[in-house]
This record gives sequence, structure tokens and C-alpha cells, in this order.
Amino acid sequence: MQPQNFPKLFKELTGSSPFPWQEALFANFTEAKIPESANLPTGLGKTSIVAIWLCAVALAPRKIPFQHSGIRSLEFT
Repeated sequence: MQPQNFPKLFKELTGSSPFPWQEALFANFTEAKIPESANLPTGLGKTSIVAIWLCAVALAPRKIPFQHSGIRSLEFT
């Protein structure tokens, strides 16, 4: 699979097309740019960050910095 397949895979996982911020976050994940938090208003799809992360791991596995990022989990607060 290729990163350009993100919109299709995202829609298959969530039932919705990605918002522009979701596409940008996917691009950041695949460039090893992992934000510390997501500050978005209610209703804009923050829960989809899990699906975005999954897409990034599936579509660009070698670009996700598991070892160096210190990321062990996704936290919702």
C-alpha cells in the first residue's frame, strides 16, 4: 500500500472521508513528526487519530519512529 491510499483506507475504517487536518496529521505521522497533543473543538473527529495512526503504520511502516519517539500509547483526556 502507498501513502496516497490514505483517504480510501481512512474512509473504509471510519465510514467518512478525512478532513484536511486529518490528512495533514497523517502526513506528519509518516514524516516522523508526532505532535504532543491535539487541541481541536468537539465534533471534529479527534477520536479518528487512532485510525490515522493505524493508516500511517499500515501505509508507511518504516517511517513511523516507534523506537525513537517514546510513544507507547495514545491517551485520551
